[in-house]
Amino acid sequence: MNDKLFFRQLFDAESFTYTYLLADTESREAVLIDTVLENVERDLKLVEQLGFKLKYALDTHVHADHVTGAGKIRELTGAKTVVGAGAKVDCASVNIADGETVSFGPFSLRALSTPGHTDGCTSYYVEGMVFTGDALLIRGNGRTDFQQGSSEKLFIASWRSSTNFLRAQKYTPRMITAVRRLVVSEKRCSSMRGFRLVRRYRSL
Repeated sequence: MNDKLFFRQLFDAESFTYTYLLADTESREAVLIDTVLENVERDLKLVEQLGFKLKYALDTHVHADHVTGAGKIRELTGAKTVVGAGAKVDCASVNIADGETVSFGPFSLRALSTPGHTDGCTSYYVEGMVFTGDALLIRGNGRTDFQQGSSEKLFIASWRSSTNFLRAQKYTPRMITAVRRLVVSEKRCSSMRGFRLVRRYRSL
């Protein structure tokens, strides 16, 4: 990882979800990924203490079990909110499509459309890390039996072995994994007849 890229993983014990703070240490521009409404004050206090200027608040997906803090953050800071285009969130500042990027300092987060857990699931790739939300978990994948879930849409993106996966929800003690350790659990997917898991291969 580039030594000018600041990285911090934050945890919400109530919803068992992770929030990520990334920043360019030279320009001081920063982004937050998968914020939780109840932790907005905590997150913004940290940004301020570190001397960063928040540019974007991104969500990997929208689900009722963890209410995003992005709207509140935009209200308080003027930062833009970013959601995958497939989510069809009219109030987002940016509805980002597959392959599009948002930048902070010299760094760019590239959107990767990863539907299946929800229609709008979007992962973000930067500097050998991909933030997968609930699409990919550690040694597993997100459920497909909730609203907008589809085992037929869910696919696993295969990255080079140096890529590290960082997910949104904590179902195992491990906080980070590399692609060489990733194992897809079909038990997390719908048991519908004709189950089909499509693997999509990308070169990053």
